[in-house]
Amino acid sequence: MIIITSSKHLYMGNKMLQMSLFIALSEKYGLKIANPSLAPYSHHFKHTSTDFFCRYPGRKSLLTGNKTVRNAVYEFLHRFAGFVARKNISNRFVSAIDIGWDKQCKIDSETFLDKARRTRWLFVMGWEFKHELKLADYSSKIKAYFEPNENYMAHVKEHVHKIRKENTVLFGIHIRQGDYRTFENGRYFYETEQYCAVMKRILLLFPNKPVRFMVCSNETQTLASFAGLDTVLGPGHPVEDMYAFAHCDYILGPPSTFTMWSSFYGNKPLYMLHNAEDTFTLNDFKIKENFFE
Repeated sequence: MIIITSSKHLYMGNKMLQMSLFIALSEKYGLKIANPSLAPYSHHFKHTSTDFFCRYPGRKSLLTGNKTVRNAVYEFLHRFAGFVARKNISNRFVSAIDIGWDKQCKIDSETFLDKARRTRWLFVMGWEFKHELKLADYSSKIKAYFEPNENYMAHVKEHVHKIRKENTVLFGIHIRQGDYRTFENGRYFYETEQYCAVMKRILLLFPNKPVRFMVCSNETQTLASFAGLDTVLGPGHPVEDMYAFAHCDYILGPPSTFTMWSSFYGNKPLYMLHNAEDTFTLNDFKIKENFFE
């Protein structure tokens, strides 16, 4: 069994995308996966909320445990995996692969697959695991695994129904501020005024159609900041915002696994804003089908 114990500093979108890669691997090669690193977010989704170790293929646990217990078990396994990796312990019972943040690991390589098949518990840690499989071929399995609990989806559907206008393009705008003030030295941090300028450029892409913008952000935004633009705010909960974006016609935001997941889940075109002065056309919006390219 492959046990994913990646850093607790990875955000929800990071862990969802990472697990998607391993779900595809499981489907292709018949490997069993457990992902206790999903513990902080497991209560958001139908399958993981009832499976203590967030396994794939999933099954309901007799004891699901509360969030505190799950996080404690995850923390223990994360430390244990780190110990196994540091001590270079490798036998038929346990082994660990830690690639950190700056290395890559091809999980469909013969070396990795052989190690996974002959090790009872193979712990993997790090970020950029990759394979050559096409996630689109396994999208139905991946999306089903990360189907949110019904209360979230009910709120999302109600919100989108309320804000949609007939014959109007619904455009999702992800304003990632907060942590992006310091992430990569603020490389992808843009002020709200800069997003407004981008939104005005978006209007030019639809000369014959009205556009309504749905803004979701990890910092409080007020509609007064978007004067002159037909703007509404998203639901306000991270999970609901993520899946509301999946119901938009187009999505734009800085590079983020948050909107990458929305694009993948909803099959909606996404443009990742690498610079606030970017110029783009509708052809530059792409449905995200693979995450590490």
